[in-house]
Amino acid sequence: MEITIHNVHAIDPKNDHPTLQAVGGLELPANDETIEAAMESDKITLRPYTAASFGYSFRFEILNGKIAGASSVDELNRFAKYLASLSSEQKTRLERFAGRHAHLTPAECMTDTFLSTNLGSREFAVTLMPELFHSAPPVGYLCLPAADEEFIDAIDRAHAGGCEFLVEVREMKRPYLKNSVSDYSNLYELNQLAQRLQTMAGADELLFEALVKMEKSTPNVARLINLSHNLACCALAPARNFDELGHFALENNFYPEYDTIPEAFLDTLDYEKIGRRFHDEQGGVFLDRCYVVNLASESEMLELYTGNPKKAKTFAGECDAAAHCAVANGWKAYLFATFCYGAKY
Repeated sequence: MEITIHNVHAIDPKNDHPTLQAVGGLELPANDETIEAAMESDKITLRPYTAASFGYSFRFEILNGKIAGASSVDELNRFAKYLASLSSEQKTRLERFAGRHAHLTPAECMTDTFLSTNLGSREFAVTLMPELFHSAPPVGYLCLPAADEEFIDAIDRAHAGGCEFLVEVREMKRPYLKNSVSDYSNLYELNQLAQRLQTMAGADELLFEALVKMEKSTPNVARLINLSHNLACCALAPARNFDELGHFALENNFYPEYDTIPEAFLDTLDYEKIGRRFHDEQGGVFLDRCYVVNLASESEMLELYTGNPKKAKTFAGECDAAAHCAVANGWKAYLFATFCYGAKY
């Protein structure tokens, strides 16, 4: 038992006459049959009333006197189920959150605790709210990627079924995506991006981050989905700074004009300057002990996602994207497919 309903104060729309009816301790969470039986036995007079307020108490004592805004037994029952599912750590977080507020709605409690503890291995934690009620607090929450049934439940809780809703990204696994996904309105497209990100591991994650950071302008979510299909267009060099990048460039014959310099004089060269020249020409980025470049031109990059997120399909062929690249000189040996990322430099 998490919540006990003691009475219901309901308004009859026919005569606007309020009635107060004692309830013999309906305990929540309860199944539909129990709630229906309580209604039919007149423990809870709600039908045909359109507005009601409740007298109820919580087993979780810090919530007593703080929770308001429940509009139905179903909403209270959903909140009770949520409270019953919390771990001890989550209850501690909820207790701290409730202690900072004088008044809370059930949705606010569920949103804060859920987002603070349940992102886990998923990519984004978002809140939902109806677009027409800008002053309303977030009333739905979701972690992405999510299954279809999670979508429906979150949208129902946001009272957004059948209308547009706003999406606020409250937490994300990859901070470098912040400018691309904050306050994004297409939940389905954001979920597809999350699904793509979940397929990545190890060097894939590094290559995707590099592609994002090589973009000349902030990529939108559709562009991010397409970038995730172009990882094979990347090459990595074992260089952590411009000096090491200069050594890499000469050792792999990117600048033949240096081939005639006697070996005894190689140590006198300004490798940092050579590395900066190489960087200016290649346009790559330094990431985690590596220098990453995109070998494909914009026209050569695959564009597999065309903007229909509700009918998203599983794409094939991105591993062949390297065939679109103009592989030349020393880069051939450093294509991602043949480069052993993770070696110590």
